[in-house]
Amino acid sequence: MFGTACRDDPESPTAKHEWSLLESTQAKYANQALEKLIFVKSDDYEIVGIPAKPETIWILLNPKTTPYYRQFPKGNYLLSTAQLQQIKSRGGCSPTVMECLLSHIHE
Repeated sequence: MFGTACRDDPESPTAKHEWSLLESTQAKYANQALEKLIFVKSDDYEIVGIPAKPETIWILLNPKTTPYYRQFPKGNYLLSTAQLQQIKSRGGCSPTVMECLLSHIHE
């Protein structure tokens, strides 16, 4: 779809596309209160919805451009080890995103 020449440019077409995927996913599920993780595949991307208050947090699991962690909207969330394992078991989560997810473990 997009080339890799602008991987480190946060204003590149790929970076903008990644943000738009998160925003459109959030808009699609805006009226649904999640009680468990939800996984969405869009293009070649995996997105996870994490139940949080006041709204679901959407995270791109396999970003291809900087920043290599994308979350929409801003906010805090907590993950159980079981939820983290569920994300891991799907595969495709980048090491950077996994490191960020680990910092949100509670138990």
